[in-house]
Amino acid sequence: MTPQRTAVSTAAVVFIVVIIAAAGVGVASYVSQANTTTNTTTSTQSTSISTGNSSAISTVTDTLIQTTTLNQTVTTTITSAANSTVTVDSADQSGETIAGNYTLLGGINGSLVAAEGFTPDTLTITVGQTYSVRAEGNGSCTFSGWSDGVTNDTRTFTATSGPLSYTAVYSCGNESPTSAIFQSCTGYYPTIGTVTQTQTQTATTTATGTEPVAQTVRCTMSDDVRAGDLIVVKISDLSGINFSDSMGNAFTLLETDPVSSTYYNFIYYTIASSSGPDTLTVQGYGNYPSIMATELQGLHTISSYEVATGDSNVTSVGAFTPANGSFVMAFVEALGPPISVSAGAGYTVATVYAVSNACEYGTVSGPTTSSFTLGASADWEEVSLVFS
Repeated sequence: MTPQRTAVSTAAVVFIVVIIAAAGVGVASYVSQANTTTNTTTSTQSTSISTGNSSAISTVTDTLIQTTTLNQTVTTTITSAANSTVTVDSADQSGETIAGNYTLLGGINGSLVAAEGFTPDTLTITVGQTYSVRAEGNGSCTFSGWSDGVTNDTRTFTATSGPLSYTAVYSCGNESPTSAIFQSCTGYYPTIGTVTQTQTQTATTTATGTEPVAQTVRCTMSDDVRAGDLIVVKISDLSGINFSDSMGNAFTLLETDPVSSTYYNFIYYTIASSSGPDTLTVQGYGNYPSIMATELQGLHTISSYEVATGDSNVTSVGAFTPANGSFVMAFVEALGPPISVSAGAGYTVATVYAVSNACEYGTVSGPTTSSFTLGASADWEEVSLVFS
């Protein structure tokens, strides 16, 4: 008889990979596999038994089958590329914010153009990547350094999880009047804007009345408008106008002032968002609508303005004292028959248009009233703007 003792145990080796998403990316994957490892040990023992003339051999064979179980979990974390932001702003030497300076954001080690725009601008960047940002001068403003002490106009930085902010500092001198005004255009509609209508009310009765007709006035810049330049527009019309330009710039209404009981002067401004030809259009219901648009170079902000009305042959706003060397531009509109308009002391006439509308400019040091002289006494309204 050959007795046998056998022990068998089995188990699987399970390998699990868990991918945990990070940085907000929802990715999870599980991979498993089963393996069986078996070790078999066999031992045989023989025993001889002799009795008289008889003998026997007893053999015992032991077989051990052993399986080892290993539970192993491997976790892999994949971190996606997270985004952050960098804000680039600009200011002059006195710390006053100036808008519209061109900035260029370069990719890794500056080898790629990642984004471009005009200050102030907030750009999306990838955490952990290295970028370069360059600030360029504009008009009378030249780059002098960054607010944190970096002196090169191009600087590098590595994006962090938190937002970054850099301010380019410029040294801005005031442009001479002839160079501050890059170009201007005017438009004027000289005819009466009403139409007579006859409506039949009954078979025997009619009524005649007038209905306003919308007047459209345009002016087109002679040269391409340049990105980053300041555009200032004065419009004279009844209230309820529609105003836009062909470039799609977003204009801000600075001031609305009554010239008479029905007419108003509107002052709009914008920083040109791109370069190219530009036509400015106003539509309103006044008999004599007008528009004047001026593109300024090297000036980015209307720092202050003054408004006045009167009835005389000399127009002026209240005395004010802008920063030394400030560029000032004033608009005047005189009501009534056409009369001559000339610039006040220290100013130069830019243009006279639409009967008795005029614009003058000058570089001012000390108190000023930005006056005009009219050819005769008339009701008038004046706006004087200070730029930086």
